[in-house]
Amino acid sequence: MNTTFFEQFLVFTEVRTGIFIALLVALFVVLGYLKKKDILNLSGRLMLATVLGFGLGVLILVTAGMPEAPLGVGWIGEVRTWYGLIADGFMALLRMLVVPLVLVSIIRVIVKMEGGKSIGKLVGRGVGLLIVTTLIAAIIGIIFSQLFGLGTGTELVYGTEEVRQVTSIVSTILGLLPANPFEALANGAIIPIIVFASFVGLAIRMQVRKDASVVKPFVDFIEATYAIIMNMAQIVIGWLPYAIIALLANTIASRGLQVFVEVATFAGIFVLSVVVMFGVHLILLAVNGLSPFKYVKHVGKALILAFTSRTSLGTLPVSVETLTKNAGLNQGTATFITSLGANGGMNGSAGIYSAMISVMIANMVGHPVDLTFIIMLLLVVSLSSFGIAGVPGGIMLTISIPLTALGLGEYFALTAVVFAIDPILDMFRTFINVSGALTTSLVVGKSLDEVDMKTYN
Repeated sequence: MNTTFFEQFLVFTEVRTGIFIALLVALFVVLGYLKKKDILNLSGRLMLATVLGFGLGVLILVTAGMPEAPLGVGWIGEVRTWYGLIADGFMALLRMLVVPLVLVSIIRVIVKMEGGKSIGKLVGRGVGLLIVTTLIAAIIGIIFSQLFGLGTGTELVYGTEEVRQVTSIVSTILGLLPANPFEALANGAIIPIIVFASFVGLAIRMQVRKDASVVKPFVDFIEATYAIIMNMAQIVIGWLPYAIIALLANTIASRGLQVFVEVATFAGIFVLSVVVMFGVHLILLAVNGLSPFKYVKHVGKALILAFTSRTSLGTLPVSVETLTKNAGLNQGTATFITSLGANGGMNGSAGIYSAMISVMIANMVGHPVDLTFIIMLLLVVSLSSFGIAGVPGGIMLTISIPLTALGLGEYFALTAVVFAIDPILDMFRTFINVSGALTTSLVVGKSLDEVDMKTYN
């Protein structure tokens, strides 16, 4: 018998390999049935997929006799290869969306920021403060991740001992400029793409002031392209429950039950970072003459709803109501900035979560988390934090952008273990996202003298 055909081409040499492939297919059939009959929505299927993925991974280990080195068991490697067809295939489709999404969303955001001087101040201060708070959130995530050594105990690929050549700050900045935008697009160089998209957006705005009819077809094209990409994202993310099963099963089969410790560590650091960032919000309010205690009292209903509902957009009406009726903020300002904050500059998602994921993956694969890494991470977080929210499961797109920019996109599958508890983490993420938008609304409103201090106090 030609063993090469089975070992290297089919990657199928044992009955157990076939059994676990059949099990995965059976679970997919169950998920498909639940979706077809509308028994569970996407969130429900994600939670079920998490349980099934963990169970399947543990079953693989039990069947193999709980080996200390699972990857040393031949048939487990075969199962991982076949499961990788689903898991890695999904990640490839997700990465497919990153470059066109960043390019189109940045152009679109800049083009849509129109208005006179008053709206210009509102937009400038609102966007600026959302970016600043997101940067602070990212820094907090980086500090705690490094302080507690997130990912350092589970290195999967080790770096070399070679001394890397130091690149000057001038060369680094020049490297971020899109000398060849098509090359940047082809290579997935996120920062140059953002710079190029920003210039395109600004050029469109200049032409609009001269003769809007000239660029109207292109603006319509951008809007249509954005809608198409969002639909593509929904299609791909609709397959997330299937990918989660394969991803989690592969992760547990590869690394054993130590992944439970990793999950608990990540969750603890994340919650701590959220608590500290909420403290930053309170300090920011106090510095601007707004009582932190009154803030909690006024917007408590919105924060509780955000925590329990896990949706920034769904919390938007309550956020506006609490800001206007309880905190005395001008309704126009409240509506505008909370809407802006529900679609970008999210402290929890783009800030803390993205930073922690990036640092964790870097530590796991032996990539140095040095000053260059941190600066690049902060640049990407600040520049790409607008325009990609509002998609169910969009957190995967949010974190895929910094990972791609940092050259860690190929290791995206290592985040699977964290997604096992994402519904829980999402409660804290949404809480701090909404708090960031509420805080920004009040601080910007105060700077524009649009807060009725009698009502607030």
